[in-house]
Amino acid sequence: MIKKILDSLRPYFIEDTILLELKDKTIRVHPVDDEKDQISWKTRMILMLISTGICFSLAYSADKASAQSNVNASETYTQVEASATADDEVIQYDDTGAYLQKDGTKISDYYPIIEEDYKKDAFRVIGSNGLYGFINKDTGTEQIAPCFQEATPMEYSSACVSKDGKNYYFINKNGNRMTGDYEDAYPWESQGQYARVKKSDDWAVINKKDVTLLDKCTVINPLPEITTIGTALRDNVGLVFRIETDKEPEEISVIAEIPNILEISELHYDNFAVIKGEKGYGVVSAGGNIIIDPVYKKVDWEAFPFEDGSYGRKIIFKCQASDGHYEVIKWDPREN
Repeated sequence: MIKKILDSLRPYFIEDTILLELKDKTIRVHPVDDEKDQISWKTRMILMLISTGICFSLAYSADKASAQSNVNASETYTQVEASATADDEVIQYDDTGAYLQKDGTKISDYYPIIEEDYKKDAFRVIGSNGLYGFINKDTGTEQIAPCFQEATPMEYSSACVSKDGKNYYFINKNGNRMTGDYEDAYPWESQGQYARVKKSDDWAVINKKDVTLLDKCTVINPLPEITTIGTALRDNVGLVFRIETDKEPEEISVIAEIPNILEISELHYDNFAVIKGEKGYGVVSAGGNIIIDPVYKKVDWEAFPFEDGSYGRKIIFKCQASDGHYEVIKWDPREN
């Protein structure tokens, strides 16, 4: 291409003879005659422009080739990495279905779906019959054959299941029944020790021995994971209760009862709950003391660390009155 450009420009050089040498992508332009003064200024200008343009063209081509090479290398690397990642996955899918593999070897049967519950005790699967079951994450063996319409993930060596979508009960990791039937149930809470279940006329808290620790509740909020204080509602009475884990057998005791309550939240910052009475919203402490009477249209809050860096938060409540203005109430849980 460069030769064609030079040939097309040759008539413009008139009587001057110019030699262009290309070596290592470097262009040298010099007259054959040593007397440079014989070259007209017009010819010199044209030569300078030509040489500059050709240099830029070669540099651009080199950069483009290098960039394309990098792109190709990147695509190759991505494909190799993606392939390696796919091969390393425990759960694999193909035209037949899902299966487990280990070191490139298939170690389980095929299932329509294997759920990626990597943090749980076992993998939930949906079998060819459309029902839930469980398989071992490490060996791929079937722990519990698919037979449930509903099943929570296997955690704390137990799961909540239902075969008919109406009666719920808990099983252990081998599929053996641990409890009786309930109308509804939540998975184990409080580090796997207790669960909320619905009986025919109320909600209750049971332990893993299927012993009822608290019952006759309209609502029981999520059980605490770290502390032992929880909240519930029973016949328009707000309850603040404590799980007595140091007693044998353990029991649940009611710390406080707040009458004429329509709603009560779970504990926030392990220190307070929002309550709703007939006249509005208020706040109760974890100890059962009324911090703010339930008379406000809305209660929000801001939480700030203690100045001395100790555990917990001080709270500034923003309480909106019925006329729309806000009342600000500061509260330090260490003083209650």
